[in-house]
Order: sequence, then structure tokens, then C-alpha cells
Amino acid sequence: MRAHLSVAVMGLCALLAACKAPPVTSPDEVKIDGKTSSQWEAEADKAIAETDATPPPESQQAPKPVTTNPGTISAGPYLCAVFVDRLQNAPGFTVNGDGSYTHDQGSKGAISRDATGLVLFSGGALDGRAAKYEVDLGGRPTLRLYDESRSRTVIDCQK
Repeated sequence: MRAHLSVAVMGLCALLAACKAPPVTSPDEVKIDGKTSSQWEAEADKAIAETDATPPPESQQAPKPVTTNPGTISAGPYLCAVFVDRLQNAPGFTVNGDGSYTHDQGSKGAISRDATGLVLFSGGALDGRAAKYEVDLGGRPTLRLYDESRSRTVIDCQK
């Protein structure tokens, strides 16, 4: 079988040597509608760059969370959930209108929101925890509680 393969390879080499193929032209030499492929590519790159630089109209932009004035937190009960392998309910709390909160497990503490929007809990079951406060486009308030390092949110509580 090895002999047949070497004969086939030698025959192919001889065929290629005998065949006088026209020289390969560069893609820039081929013109379509009077333009080279490089010119077509440059026009496409320019169009993409212009599209990327121009933001879409307001009606086509993704909705952004709407936040309320610094210092205010919508009063009322907040239901909490956490995702650990699956979505699970977590104990919630009620924000009272006087700057305090009552945890579902009965403890009470203070809640405040600074000018940057950071919500701080002091006293009660959430003592020392921080959260960010958002109100979505539908007007639904959400408190997103941070982990201990405040690097990411781990519990979402919606009113």
C-alpha cells in the first residue's frame, strides 16, 4: 500500500508542475462595482465606527433604574429573596416612616440613606448591613443588600 501511495504522490507532483496556473492576484486587484475589496472594507469599518459612536435614540435605549431623592426610603413591608442553587425567600422587614425598621423576626433598628444613595442599617437583625436603593420604571422600590465586603449585592428586597 505504501508503494501505491508514493506513486500517487509523485503523479500529483508531476501534474502540478506541468500545470501552468495563472498567477494569484491580490484581493486588492479584484474590483467590484469599481471598488477594490480594501475600499469596500474601509467603507464598512467607517460605517461601523459611526454607528458605534452615535447612541441609539431615547426610545430604543434600555430602561435604567430610577432612584428617588437621596435620604428617602419608601416606607412599607419589603419581601426578600436570595439565590443559592435556587431562588429562596429570606426574612424581610418593614421600613417605618420615622427612620426605623422592624425585622420580620421581631428586632428593630434604624435605617438611613446618605447623599450617595447608600442605605445603612444599625441595630436589629440587619445591624451593620448596607444596601443600595432603587425604584424601577414601574415605581417599585427595591433594596439590594450588599455582602460584608460591599462588593456585590446578595439579597434583593422589594416592596
